[in-house]
Amino acid sequence: MGLPLRVENVSKRFGGLAALDGVSLQAMPGEITSIIGQNGAGKTTLLNTITQLPPPDGGQVFAGEVELTGMAPHKIPARGVVRTFQQLRIFSRLSVLENVLLGFQHNTGERLWNLVARPGAVRAQRKDHHDRARGILAELELADMLDVEAGTLSYGLQKLLSLARAIATDAQILMLDEPTSGLSGDFVARILAIVKGMRARGRTVVLVEHDMDVVFDISDRIVVLDHGRLFAHGTPAEIRGHEGVREIYFGSRVA
Repeated sequence: MGLPLRVENVSKRFGGLAALDGVSLQAMPGEITSIIGQNGAGKTTLLNTITQLPPPDGGQVFAGEVELTGMAPHKIPARGVVRTFQQLRIFSRLSVLENVLLGFQHNTGERLWNLVARPGAVRAQRKDHHDRARGILAELELADMLDVEAGTLSYGLQKLLSLARAIATDAQILMLDEPTSGLSGDFVARILAIVKGMRARGRTVVLVEHDMDVVFDISDRIVVLDHGRLFAHGTPAEIRGHEGVREIYFGSRVA
């Protein structure tokens, strides 16, 4: 089961600009919570502060009962919280399989002592990780690309690879920053199927997305930011019927 994500009164300033101003929200296991807003509303900044890149200037962030505020960013994935980026951060010279293997946490072979004293355990874990990585890639229809250099993939396939690596972390809270941007047709459908699969497995999914058709199709809850502040939150039906949201963000398109 996923962990609930709780953000309490988070603020972030850059110089004189308040990028986030007292934002609070909660995302629950087995649900997709989408964060929307116009450019500059603070969506990506919110994901950044949750993962402490950089930390907020005020407020608190919790994954379940564990406070993430002030935690070293590299320790966040071990707490079950992982995010993807608009810039995919694929290791272009590594193979597809090697990129996914980098997602696995708690690698026994990372400790020199284990390499000397527990070589059997290291080999067993390595085999398990390879098997699991192949399984993830097969599920995402990338099984025939294991040895392909990641940098040679199309943009759509790199998006899928980014999600495969996130799945490999076995994170309970997955935050996805515009996973369908720049895509159309079959790739959008494949991405949405993967995200829905994360929800079906009980994960807590937080989605930043600009495509309103995607947001209303896939979300259980929607959070609307406006100039760094929480403007509205609720179910898709409630957001669709919110007069202020309709006027500012959607106009007559959802009337």
